[in-house]
Amino acid sequence: MAEADDRHDDPEAPPPLLQSWRNLYLLLVGELALIVLLFYALTRWAT
Repeated sequence: MAEADDRHDDPEAPPPLLQSWRNLYLLLVGELALIVLLFYALTRWAT
């Protein structure tokens, strides 16, 4: 159990998804850009 606690305390531990923080941040930025574009298209269509 102590080993699992040590892993969470390590600031250099990789994220649980995509194996690197850079890839995770790129995924989040891409998702936000996609949401913005979808909402823009929706508002242009609805007006």
